[in-house]
Parts: sequence; C-alpha cells; structure tokens
Amino acid sequence: MLRLPSEDPMPVNGLAKAVDKNLATIYRWGSPRGVRGHRLRLTRIGGRTYVFRADWEAFMDALNSGSAVTGDVAQERIHSSKIDAELDAAGL
Repeated sequence: MLRLPSEDPMPVNGLAKAVDKNLATIYRWGSPRGVRGHRLRLTRIGGRTYVFRADWEAFMDALNSGSAVTGDVAQERIHSSKIDAELDAAGL
C-alpha cells in the first residue's frame, strides 16, 4: 500500500519519495503537459511547492478512471484558482 506523507499539504519532495519517483516527474505531472490529459495541481506557498491530498487523489482517480476530472472536483479547482488569483492580485 502506498504511504503518503501525513501532512496536508504535502511537500513535493516528500510526495516524490513516497511514490518512488524523481522530483522532476512530480513537476512534469503538474506542468501543462500533464499525464494523458490530466494535470496534478501543484500549489506554491511561501516559495515552496506542495500538493494537497485532495488534489493528489483527484489526479490518481482521473488517471485510473481514464476520464477527465469533472463534477465537484472541477468546480472546487475553478473556485480555488479564482481565490489564488485574487490573493496574487492583493499581493498575498
């Protein structure tokens, strides 16, 4: 069984160790290229990059189901993106 770091959000280096992948692989999964049309949402906080457990699970579900991310997860991402944009505009 895969044992992910217990903290949420997870640092990308901790996630890379947990899934036994290179750190560059995690960043590639979060790039616009993604994996088979799915992208892992990476979050920058204080100059460091993290992955929220919900984003990791949505990414894995999307890859394993073979369909695009839809429904509540997609709406939550859109809402979260709007909040991130507003915080960036405010300089926070």
